[in-house]
Amino acid sequence: MNTRILTLATLSLTACLGPWPGTDDTTEVITPDDAVLGFVYSSAQNDGGWAQTHHEAATATAETFDIPLEFRPAVQSADVTAAIESLINDDGATIVYTTSSGYIGATLQAAIDYPDVDFFSCCGKAESANLQSYFGRMYQPIYLAGYIAGAQSCTEQLGVVAALPLPQFIRHINAFTLGAQAANPNIKVDVRYVGAFFNPQVEGDLAEELMDNGADVILAQSNSTEPLLRRVGETIDCDGEDTPIWRVGYHSPDACDANPTQCLTSAHWRWESLYESQVQSVFDGALDPTDNEWHSLEDSNQSVVDLAPVNASVSAQIRGDQAALRQDLVANPQLPFVGPLDDNTGARQINAGQVLSDEELDRMCYFVEGVIDTSIGEDAAAVVPSSCNPI
Repeated sequence: MNTRILTLATLSLTACLGPWPGTDDTTEVITPDDAVLGFVYSSAQNDGGWAQTHHEAATATAETFDIPLEFRPAVQSADVTAAIESLINDDGATIVYTTSSGYIGATLQAAIDYPDVDFFSCCGKAESANLQSYFGRMYQPIYLAGYIAGAQSCTEQLGVVAALPLPQFIRHINAFTLGAQAANPNIKVDVRYVGAFFNPQVEGDLAEELMDNGADVILAQSNSTEPLLRRVGETIDCDGEDTPIWRVGYHSPDACDANPTQCLTSAHWRWESLYESQVQSVFDGALDPTDNEWHSLEDSNQSVVDLAPVNASVSAQIRGDQAALRQDLVANPQLPFVGPLDDNTGARQINAGQVLSDEELDRMCYFVEGVIDTSIGEDAAAVVPSSCNPI
């Protein structure tokens, strides 16, 4: 799920692949009568998180066009080539989606090996004649969730259970922190890594560790809802009143169903309308491999990235402030990553007036001020591991 920038310039694919579709009269267009939709997932299709959001959208898209859907769940990066080949050779897939950054290299090679199949690759900016990439600016709704979390926090310390130290998650942690500090400048955000996209036991254990160390709002940034399920009903004393230990869900608009009383909201994906438009472009012979944008937050119920309804206990004032911030994000997709901005060592990372490009966002391997790691010391500045891959 980490984004990786792979272009024709670096891969020298232009010469061997020839013109894009639509420039060659001999290009054969896939029709609904011939189409089989194939998907490769990084975890089970009913994981309650990342893979399930893709699978539900894939199922809806297949129903919309009345075409078969085949899929391969829980595929490791080392096995994705075999999964793609099985979808094509065994199931007749003519449109293949791969839904993890760890699949990008294999998907590029498959696009060369199977020129009559159209491919869509999530989480990067790879492209070739029959391959288009796509992703979304999830940091935008996470910023909004951070604002709500910062406003609700009593301890002024939040926690994040992140899958891996990859630029995607670093962006999200930073956006969550900046959003929370917009509500309360004293907020600190404590970070832990699961070491995998999906490990419910570890995800839950880390959530409890963050609670033990003072966090009263936990943001899930991994593939299960386990961080929402630990210590259900537990409260803390806040100025003489019992208040919940709040949670913020991820991936699914329904994540809060796991713990509705203590869940503030969920930053989630909405793939269905995008998938339907992409598949339609295949049927129209209009697949554009250069259209590999990160889809931004929109004022629409079709927005690829969005925020679920906010818990009713959040005040009208905070709801109104969040709605105003949303309009700012819709108008400027690069927010909140504009200068001046320092990291948590005091070094200037974004100069005044500077706006980060997508390529710079995809190389983000530093934490903003206020991101801590209490496992190494109280209020100790969190360090981004050297394994953060900015490529």
